[in-house]
Amino acid sequence: MAVFEEARQHTEREVVVKLLTTLAEKPETTQRDLATKMGISLGMMVSYMKSCVHKGLVRSKQVAPRRWAYFVTPKGFAEKSSMVSGYLYSSMTFFRDTRPPSSASCGTCSDNRRQTRCPSTICISRVCPDR
Repeated sequence: MAVFEEARQHTEREVVVKLLTTLAEKPETTQRDLATKMGISLGMMVSYMKSCVHKGLVRSKQVAPRRWAYFVTPKGFAEKSSMVSGYLYSSMTFFRDTRPPSSASCGTCSDNRRQTRCPSTICISRVCPDR
């Protein structure tokens, strides 16, 4: 159950970052365009947009009947920066943690004088003859 919740939160963060990025670049973007760009349903996009407006990350203003404009607030820019920073930190931690075992596997390949294939699926070492 915890894995499912973690995956859901990751997906939510990813959608919110894309949403804030797109609105910062093109405030005239419609919810339908955003949903299409992100590969989610229009109903889900409406839900994400309402959530962002409620949290104060995005401000909405009606510009015509059935037409809304959305603007990223300073709080939205700060939240987006925080999310991107967290993503970069977790990515760097992952690579830092996986490099030694991967390099050790590739070192084994090099020690065996290229007689065996590299057991590592992610080879990041230059000594590996198979990658």
